[in-house]
Amino acid sequence: MLSYLKVIGFLIISFASIISGSAQSLHLGDWTGTLTPMNHPDMHLPMKYIVSEDNDNVTLTLVTENGTTTEARNIKMTKSTLAFVFNETDANVELTCHFNKDKVGRYKGKCQDKMGKWGLFTMIPPPE
Repeated sequence: MLSYLKVIGFLIISFASIISGSAQSLHLGDWTGTLTPMNHPDMHLPMKYIVSEDNDNVTLTLVTENGTTTEARNIKMTKSTLAFVFNETDANVELTCHFNKDKVGRYKGKCQDKMGKWGLFTMIPPPE
């Protein structure tokens, strides 16, 4: 009976660590970065990402260089990936995003619509 309780306790602690680790993998604050449209590979438009918490849930607001904001939905994180969905504000097109984290904590990846059009995004964390 005691070993059964130890296993249950270990699983609970392990699960809590996984949840805690994933939530901590995205630092709170104002991130910076760029958006490179697929048809303009030399264009790097400035982006801002506001990462905050609301009732223990991570929220992500994307801000364009002209100040237009949109909220990310369905945010999923692991230690090395970030995925979310948002609506592009001009055309109201849903974009699905998949980013990978590099060794220094920056994220880079594509956001793509259902027609296959995409943009390359970077996210640079705020200074600690």
